[in-house]
This record gives sequence, structure tokens and C-alpha cells, in this order.
Amino acid sequence: MKFRVMNKNKNMSMTDCISYMQAKELGIKFLTGDKEFEDLENVEFIKK
Repeated sequence: MKFRVMNKNKNMSMTDCISYMQAKELGIKFLTGDKEFEDLENVEFIKK
């Protein structure tokens, strides 16, 4: 929740934010095609 509030200017779903934080805590990459996450650390971005 805190992550989503800190990034409220981006269009991120609550589910994506929770998944991103869980991946970060587990030390694994967050795989996504959502541009909102493209420049964040710990993200493996795949263009759609």
C-alpha cells in the first residue's frame, strides 16, 4: 500500500504493486510489460 501511495502519479494497479513488493522482498525479478514499472529496480521489463 505504501508503495502505491508513493507512486500515485503513475497508473499502477494495487495487485501489480503488491506483486512488485513481494518479488522485491523475495529477491526475485518482477516480470511485467507495464510501462509504469519499466524504470524501477528489480524489474524485468518485456515490451508488449
